[in-house]
Amino acid sequence: MVHTSIDAKEVSADDEKKVKDYDVKWNCLITNLRNAAAVQEPTGPIFDKWAKTLREDDYWVIQRYGRIAIGNDDDQLYIPLYTLGFWKLMANYLSHNALTKVQDLGTFYHLLPENPNAAEWLTWWLRALSISRRRPGAVQTNQTGHHDQDDAGTTGVIQKPPPNLCSPGVPT
Repeated sequence: MVHTSIDAKEVSADDEKKVKDYDVKWNCLITNLRNAAAVQEPTGPIFDKWAKTLREDDYWVIQRYGRIAIGNDDDQLYIPLYTLGFWKLMANYLSHNALTKVQDLGTFYHLLPENPNAAEWLTWWLRALSISRRRPGAVQTNQTGHHDQDDAGTTGVIQKPPPNLCSPGVPT
């Protein structure tokens, strides 16, 4: 799990409502992911459903106030996402082999020397996930063991997401 959070100390008075609304969505996501994991349900559909709830104000909160915990639980340092490069963020959570695959097999080869801002690229990917019917790169097999393929030639199975246990606008 990526340990991201919002730096509440830095929130301006104008953005307090935006941050509060985002926190409700974030806490609901965490609750739903924990519940699904506890009963060994897939968590991907829950994340997909959450990504579709994000709006421009939420992306602004992530870009402006998002931060990531670096280090162990005893000695954590919080780094604002906008000060961190995307590849550095990925390297903190992916193995070397996984990162190499993302770089070599993805469409990121042109971004290797640039190392774009992590806050901007996280929100870019969240936007992409919110308009897509499936997570990019997610390949699942059907019961016969073959990859399912849609008319566009992409593989994957669209799963019905489990019900949302949080009501919109109600903190958990």
